Amino acid sequence: MTPTMSLLEFLRKRGLQLFLVLVWLSIIFYFSSQPHSAEETELIFGNWNLLVRKASHISEYTILTGLFWWFYQANTRALTGAAISSIVYSMTDEFHQAFVPGRGASPIDVLIDSSGVGIAIFLLIIYIRRS
Repeated sequence: MTPTMSLLEFLRKRGLQLFLVLVWLSIIFYFSSQPHSAEETELIFGNWNLLVRKASHISEYTILTGLFWWFYQANTRALTGAAISSIVYSMTDEFHQAFVPGRGASPIDVLIDSSGVGIAIFLLIIYIRRS
């Protein structure tokens, strides 16, 4: 939002992007709030549980980074802001999980989330260069 842009004008131009970012942040928060979720998903996925859970982390943060990039004007400079925003959210999400029964904060999960950020940045650089 520029100093001369009103809030209404900002929402008209960027409202959809902001809405989608907030929806995706809420989805991640919801999944992080589920107590004892590893035990529940293990019943469904069995031996594949760990792979499915970590692939979900990567996918969540790949999508989040793309949404942040789109919200931040979808250009090369927006890549840094999107990456930082996604990684910071990952860290706060892990902190939040420390207070959920049966869950815990894991620095390893932040690294896994960050790999999703890296994948998004890689794909977005390819997209930007081809555009």
